[in-house]
Amino acid sequence: MKARNQNSNLSGIIFMLAQVSMFILSYMYHSSAGLISLSWLIASFYCSVNTTLFMSIVFMIPVLTWEFMLIYLSKVPKIKNTTFFLEYGKYFRFEMNQTTFEQFFMLITLLLFYMMISIYVKRRDMKNVENRVIGFFRLRIQNRKIAWIWVFYSCRWAHILILVTLLALGVQNLNCINNLGYLAFFVIYTAYESAYRYSCRVLILFSSVFILGQYIYSLHYQIYMRANNEEKILDLYWWNMFPSSNKVNSNLMQDPFHIPREGHSLYFRISPPWD
Repeated sequence: MKARNQNSNLSGIIFMLAQVSMFILSYMYHSSAGLISLSWLIASFYCSVNTTLFMSIVFMIPVLTWEFMLIYLSKVPKIKNTTFFLEYGKYFRFEMNQTTFEQFFMLITLLLFYMMISIYVKRRDMKNVENRVIGFFRLRIQNRKIAWIWVFYSCRWAHILILVTLLALGVQNLNCINNLGYLAFFVIYTAYESAYRYSCRVLILFSSVFILGQYIYSLHYQIYMRANNEEKILDLYWWNMFPSSNKVNSNLMQDPFHIPREGHSLYFRISPPWD
């Protein structure tokens, strides 16, 4: 029984490490490949664990393997100049500041996803797998471990912090659809706590639309800036495809994402291929 609990905890650690790794990959390498990592990360919070593991095995493992092979082999002089790599390797031209460490990090991420195969097989054979988190806390609370009791009740009342965050986000700028949505969620969830507990995934989906939208538009937003169409840009700010917090009314042509052309930013390591 003890060994089984340890395996369950290890599976949870591997899953969370994979989420952290994908967050780093998606924002450290600003590219179309990073968009795939960001999409998986958002889906991992919205879908069940078993569904996420299944998607990881069927879709993400082949994608990450292909990505790692292209990045690694593109460093080999005799291979990187071939027609194949000139055609398909351009989407994975990451300018690495610390090549050894960054490639090692990508290898660790790939290994974490391969470990999900065994995790998925074990979880599929378990019963009441969705209740294991509750059982994890119940066992420690019964043993009167103060630290775990504090963690449990902090998580149980975490919705209060979320409600305060929704209010803070909503009042920032009312001329933006996502902030109006956050205010609506704040009103509904404050009035009906049960609505929050049964429909919190709707809030995740609502936020995910703007996270993905901003990432997609950040890859080619220069197209709209060059068109010099202020009405279109105002619409993009309204739909929060451009970050409303960076909006400058006196100069709508200002870069809304603050992405340096040199690509030395921590979160946007490389610049998208605008030209």
